[in-house]
Amino acid sequence: MERDVPALTSERASNYAWLAWTAALAAALSGQEALAPTFFSYTERFSTGLVTGHEERPADPGAVLDSMALYPLYRIYSLIRLGRLSGFPGLIFPDASSDETVWVQTDIHGLIETAERCLAIGRREGRKGFASEKGLPPLLRALVAVLEGRGAVEVARKALVTYERSIRGMSDFRHIYPVVLDLKAAFPTVFTA
Repeated sequence: MERDVPALTSERASNYAWLAWTAALAAALSGQEALAPTFFSYTERFSTGLVTGHEERPADPGAVLDSMALYPLYRIYSLIRLGRLSGFPGLIFPDASSDETVWVQTDIHGLIETAERCLAIGRREGRKGFASEKGLPPLLRALVAVLEGRGAVEVARKALVTYERSIRGMSDFRHIYPVVLDLKAAFPTVFTA
């Protein structure tokens, strides 16, 4: 990945988001605490269509909002893991009755709403949602509420259990279980009794 990043273009950055996110989870779960934040940082940038993080906006906003909300969810998860809940720009839907997006200063709540909106657009277009994507926004919303001091730990724990129980096959297991393990390790005061 580090070899490819210098030649990476903004149009292709989102193609690396899944790889960076997988690497971040693998680093975190294998105890490589110094490496995991680097990959979460890559994931956050790539899932937004940014290569260096210093670009003013993504070159192709449409490439980072997909009907399964993968890129917004990768970004949200990475920002939470990096401890950044506000003070960043993002591509959001400012009007609930429109599919038009804008690039503005936002917070984690704006990004979660965007992910949920992407999933709703996907359903409207007849696309099947997967448990790993559909179940993540409620879990992340509950975790953020606890991190901001306005939510109950029990609600976040219940959301994690619900997310883990949505595993129905190997594909679900491959996508959901690493997230469950990572959240338990990263936020032990929230997710362990």
